[in-house]
Formats: sequence, structure tokens, C-alpha cells
Amino acid sequence: MNHNKYKLRSLISLALIALLLCNSITAGMASSSYYTLVDDVLDRFEAQDRSAENVNHQKANGAYRSVELLALTASRMSETDKARELVTGILDDLDKNDRSASNVNHQIVNGLYRMVELLAVIAYAQVSTTKATELVDNVLADFSKIDRSASNVNHQMVNGAYRCVDLLAIINTVYLGSSGVSELVTGVLDDFDENDSNASNVNHQIVNGLYRMVDLLAILAYQMDDSGTAKEYIDSVLTDFNKQNTNADNVNHQMVNGLYRCVDLLAIIAYLV
Repeated sequence: MNHNKYKLRSLISLALIALLLCNSITAGMASSSYYTLVDDVLDRFEAQDRSAENVNHQKANGAYRSVELLALTASRMSETDKARELVTGILDDLDKNDRSASNVNHQIVNGLYRMVELLAVIAYAQVSTTKATELVDNVLADFSKIDRSASNVNHQMVNGAYRCVDLLAIINTVYLGSSGVSELVTGVLDDFDENDSNASNVNHQIVNGLYRMVDLLAILAYQMDDSGTAKEYIDSVLTDFNKQNTNADNVNHQMVNGLYRCVDLLAIIAYLV
């Protein structure tokens, strides 16, 4: 992959999304503009996948596109100027850290860390009790603490993926709020804890985090699909997820599978929002 071209495309995408945040939302975002940006993210996703030289570039592609889709979703779900300013600031940090990244692993961490921040924006926008707010606060406190103690980029990737799981669990429980959803989330978190205990190395922990993110995003997408119009698409993503996992030769292919399915589900959620 041409690294400079990759960065240029990312910069263009961030500029478009930031422009939308600044100019369109406060006046009532035009749906056509919003959906065009979602489509543009998916177009870049496919283009970057075709030009990726290896699995690490695919991981970065999945992480960066997930950030872009989350930024659009956060802007739709957050109704305050402060929240939109936070989203714009997170996109600025994504671009800044991308420019200074010395290798593709730092780009992957950059993407996962910005996903944590954007999910926190969404979570804060949805919580309505002090207890729920404290849950988000605690996740971010753990995020900062573990980042300071991380000895390498792999530990940072685990930190990013695990905190995304924590925040998605909160968002599902608080935003959707039904007992059925709570039971589904509890099941995912049980799998999360079990797989973490059984993980033989940090790579298996990263896969655990990414796979549980897919599980929780699927729960969110199904519950947001009130009319059932997106069900077949969500079903298709999960079928692809299981198929790709079965065919994966190693943990790197599993990581790509997890991140790519996150993009697929985040795109559906972005459309549903």
C-alpha cells in the first residue's frame, strides 16, 4: 500500500466529515449529505482493502473506517454543540496521530483509541443517571491508566478493544434498556471474560476484544432496526463473520475479520441512526 496515498485519502475523508459537522448539523443535517458520507466511507473501505499489501494494512483500514462511521453516528446521536466539538476534536487527533505514526501498528492503535473516545461521546449522550455516567467515567479512567502502563503496541490494542467492549455494553444496556437486551449483553460479557481467562497470549486477547465488539454491535443494530428492514443485512454480516472465522489461518486474519465486520455493522447502524 502506498502509505502517503493512504494518509491522503484519510485526510480527505476527515475533512469532509468535519465540514459536515461544522456546517450541516446545527441547521438540521440533510439526509442526502449524511448518507453520501456513509457511502463514501464504504467506498474508501473497499478501495483500501483492494490496495492493502498485508493484513496489518487491512487492520488499519478497518480501524480508520470504523472511526469515520462512528464519528458520523456520534454526530447524529449527540444533540449538543459540545458533543459535536468533541467529535471534531477526535477526528483532528486521528489525523494528527496518523501523521506522526511511525508504522502501521501505531495507526491501528490510533484507530482503536479514537473508537474508544467516540463511543464515550455516544455513551455520555445517552446516559441519564449519575450511576450510568460513573460507569463511563470508570471505563475512561481504566483506558488512561492501562495506556500509561502498556509496554508495547499490542497491549495498547488490547486496551483499545477491551474498552470498546466496555462502552458498547453500557450503550446497549442504557440506550436500549430492555431486559432482553441486558441478558444478551450479559452473555457476551460472560464470553468476553471466559475468553480473556483462556487467552494464551496478547493476540488472542485482541481477537477476543474485536469479536465481542462485533457481538455487541450486532445486538445494537438488531435493536435499532424497529422496522426489520435491515435484518437480512445484519444476518449476512454475522454469517460472513462466522465463515471468515472458520477460514482464518491465524490470529491476524481473525483480527481483520473482527475489524471488517465492525465496519459492516457500524455502516448499518449509521444508516439506521
